[in-house]
Amino acid sequence: MTANTSEVDESRRVTRMLERSTIKREVAVNRLRSVMSLAERSMKDPEESPHLLEAVEDLDNLWSKFEVEDEAILDHLLSLERSSEYSSKLSAEMRELVTFCRSVARRYRESEQSSSNMSVHSGSHVSVMSTKDATIPAVQQTTVPDIALPTVSSSQVSISRLPEIPLPSFDGDIFQWPSFRDKFSIMVDQRPTLSNIDKLHYLLGCLRGGAMDAIRSIPPSGHTYKLIWSSLESRFDKPRLVAGSVVESLLSTPPSTTESLAELNRFMVAFSESVSVLESLAIPNLGDFILFSLASRCLPISCRTLFETQVTADYPTVHELFAFVKSRVSILERVQDIHVSKPVPPSRSLAQPRYDKKGHRRSEKPPQSSFINAAPPPSRSQCICCNNGKHALPSCNRFKKWSNDVRSKWARDHKLCFRCLEDGHWSPQCKSSTVCSHCSRKHHTLVHTAEVAGTSRKEETIPVADQPGSSPVSTSCVGQLDSHSVLLGTALVQIRDHVGTLHTVRALVDSASQISAITSSCSSRLGLRVSRWTAPVIGLSGAPVPDTLGIVNCNVQPRYAEEPVLPIKAWVFSTITANMPRQPLSKVVSEQYRHLALADPLFTTPSAVDLLLGADIFAQVLNGKRVSFGDTFPVAFGSVFGWIIIGPVPNSTSQSPHSCPISLLNVSVESLLDKFWSIEEPAAAPEIFTEEGQCESLFRMGCTRSSSGRFTVPLPFRQPVTDEFFRGSRTVAIKRFEYLERRLSADHRLRDLYVKFMSEYCSLGHMSPTSSPGSYYIPHHAVYQPSETDPKIRVVFDASARAFNGVSLNNCLLPGPKLQRDVVDVLLLFRLLQYVFTTDICKMYRQILIVPEHRKFQRILWRASPYDQLQEYQLNTVTYGVNCAPYLAIRVLQHI
Repeated sequence: MTANTSEVDESRRVTRMLERSTIKREVAVNRLRSVMSLAERSMKDPEESPHLLEAVEDLDNLWSKFEVEDEAILDHLLSLERSSEYSSKLSAEMRELVTFCRSVARRYRESEQSSSNMSVHSGSHVSVMSTKDATIPAVQQTTVPDIALPTVSSSQVSISRLPEIPLPSFDGDIFQWPSFRDKFSIMVDQRPTLSNIDKLHYLLGCLRGGAMDAIRSIPPSGHTYKLIWSSLESRFDKPRLVAGSVVESLLSTPPSTTESLAELNRFMVAFSESVSVLESLAIPNLGDFILFSLASRCLPISCRTLFETQVTADYPTVHELFAFVKSRVSILERVQDIHVSKPVPPSRSLAQPRYDKKGHRRSEKPPQSSFINAAPPPSRSQCICCNNGKHALPSCNRFKKWSNDVRSKWARDHKLCFRCLEDGHWSPQCKSSTVCSHCSRKHHTLVHTAEVAGTSRKEETIPVADQPGSSPVSTSCVGQLDSHSVLLGTALVQIRDHVGTLHTVRALVDSASQISAITSSCSSRLGLRVSRWTAPVIGLSGAPVPDTLGIVNCNVQPRYAEEPVLPIKAWVFSTITANMPRQPLSKVVSEQYRHLALADPLFTTPSAVDLLLGADIFAQVLNGKRVSFGDTFPVAFGSVFGWIIIGPVPNSTSQSPHSCPISLLNVSVESLLDKFWSIEEPAAAPEIFTEEGQCESLFRMGCTRSSSGRFTVPLPFRQPVTDEFFRGSRTVAIKRFEYLERRLSADHRLRDLYVKFMSEYCSLGHMSPTSSPGSYYIPHHAVYQPSETDPKIRVVFDASARAFNGVSLNNCLLPGPKLQRDVVDVLLLFRLLQYVFTTDICKMYRQILIVPEHRKFQRILWRASPYDQLQEYQLNTVTYGVNCAPYLAIRVLQHI
């Protein structure tokens, strides 16, 4: 009983599918016959021919639908054992009908091209006779007879067939626009038999380069043809610009030097063509326009620009230009009167000395720009001690009579260079090679004193003029002064390498250094990226510091806390200083600070310094606390790294003095460029107002994680969209699926792989059937790599398919910021580890769920067999083909 029931149900199902396929085939037959009737009408009425050409484009689709349904009917009849009811006559009839319609359309195109070729020649009068009595062949005939089309009357003059005239091309040159416009208008635009879509097709085929770029933003369709043509006219139809260029070329034509055939021909070619172009432009007053061109070319570009913003006529006259110049003269006269009326401050006496705000005497010479390699000003030949112009100061008898101490004090008071005894520069910038004959030091013999030549060597240094990025940078520390050593503060800090791992390094904290620094060995060990630095770093007495290797950016933090994290920019040097301190300190010093949490517990033991923290970060390091242990011990200063010990300590042994040089940082080309761009560029928008910031904000608000560990994320829409926003996307998806189904029917191996993939997709829960209406339907197709042994298939979901409003799902989604690391950085990591392995996350995107309210935007259409009903499915996971999928997947990995 059960078997009989199942057979009855199967018979009913097949019968129902037979009726369904029969109805669909009848629909296709009726549409094919309507195209046939249109072909018959077009033979009688040529005006119907354009409609026929549009209908013929759909013949392939109609014939494919007829074949699919006809084959389905045959299969169903065979299943019901009613194969005798099938007739092949209808199929033969439809094939003849399709062939007939194509033949009519082809003959019409050939006739149209022939008539177009003959109509372009003047003097040829062709009479066209319509054959209204042409016979229409029967549909049932096995062959299609020749079709009668309009022919040329034999009573007219017989002419030979002329070659086809190609359509002109246009690349955006405004000088070629008039010729292109006239030719295209006659050959295409003004032909009533062409539809707008045909005209647009011809127009797009003619455009090149800049002309195509001018209309790229307009979607091409039959409705936008006139808009595209008007946009080209408004963009390139500029007769004023053409006329001005022609006049300018005439004025710039070189004169002929000899009366030769070549020179005269050149003259005729240049001027006759230019005059013809000017006459063709139909300028209302050509002579006045030429005078205007002659006058305007003598004005500055700023004045001409202002005039063009005020003029409204197509061809301005020279009188309008005169009126504009007169108005500008009046304005400039009034502005000049304002400046003249300002009081002029009284001039100073030339004998009065000039001093700047810092008390330095100014040079009487005009101000000059200061450069790194600028030469010093020329020496003065007049003695400033006795005002005698016949000798210099070192040769002055009056100056020589003074004692060394008096000469030294007088030279210091008058801001003279201690090496050449001239003004206008300081000792570090002096080019003189003179040394003292008493102590062989770099100062003049006449100013040799115990103070200048003593062991303290307190030579005065004068800061350079204020410049961006140039000021004194002190990194000095005196190793021994009298009977005490000066202890500079050191600290053990943690610094992150290029992969984020923390390393402990020893840092010197110095408020007298304008810059921070790091040794090259430490930078290499951390794998930090070194940026180029072009300006030199200058030390004491103008001596350049060697081996400035560049700049690195890094972060430092305390050893026993995660905050604060201090970003620094450090200059890279081979070495920063010698071991600190220079000699071991007494245990009495270390015991004195035993109860404090020291930043450097081994501050009394000499050790290398890898990092210098300068004044750029010094204020963020100290916290304001201070502990003093009397005058004989250093002071403990509180910092984020712990207590830092700074100050003089008694020496246990005698040792020669030593010091770290003072460094001067000059202007860098990179810093100047950075400052230029920071001034010129607008301020960066806050992150929340950028697309990347919005995408990140949407992810953080909508990302959740279930108890099983699976993530659920939202689709980052640019703005909320309604269910009706993607109207027509289902129709597009149906057409794409029908094409896919025909492809699968032609290749059974491909069909099997495709069905297997979709079945797995559904069985894993990554997509599920649904009956509720969707908002956006994603077309899908196969990328197939056939192979006899291992064929491969990849299903591609096309979320860029546009709905009827021209917008796709990808247009409405934020792609998110780029989270992948650069390939170069990844490859460079391979050299750091001994063993490296790579792997791929299986179905990485599909491991992440989409929130249920957004799954209606991820609908697809699918059925395993053409005989099944088309079913809607929703994709429950992140889908490759959606532009935000890479961001969502990698962002989830980072969140983990």
